[in-house]
Amino acid sequence: MAAWTKEASLTDARSNQACGVLRLGHSHESKVVIVAGGTRDDSYLTGSVEMLSVEDGTFGSNWQTGPTMPVATRDSASVVSTDQSSFFIIGGITNQGDASVSAKLFKMQCPTSSFDQCYWTNIGHEMRASTAKGMALAFPPDPLDTMRLPNSRPCIDGNYCCPTYTIICCGK
Repeated sequence: MAAWTKEASLTDARSNQACGVLRLGHSHESKVVIVAGGTRDDSYLTGSVEMLSVEDGTFGSNWQTGPTMPVATRDSASVVSTDQSSFFIIGGITNQGDASVSAKLFKMQCPTSSFDQCYWTNIGHEMRASTAKGMALAFPPDPLDTMRLPNSRPCIDGNYCCPTYTIICCGK
């Protein structure tokens, strides 16, 4: 059994953050661990993003600053697209005092292998209900074209809907 190894510490200690692994650039040549948002030790809500390179299973020596989140958020769900080119933040708590829960969806992408080229986009759609401490799963671009879920039925647009499942599709 492999032992745990201590790697580089975050620049800003935090809890309730979102995290994932993203591939950078058009050819996805490099991989980074992303830690976004959360609550700092002083209970301050943060929108800071830190990124750590991972090359051939070896972690970089220092966390680097990534693009600041559009809205400081904690307790959001996060998911990386199946091709690892996009990192999504879904919902979360966005205000320090009144604990406002969000329904917004944000996407981070990195078109080159340089961290300073990474950017956030507001997807422009919101979930039907605000959520915090949620969970998200990535599905292939057309999951229902390759499999049929139980109790599915054709929808108006030709895709299949399943009344017992909720699937958030981003992109396309």
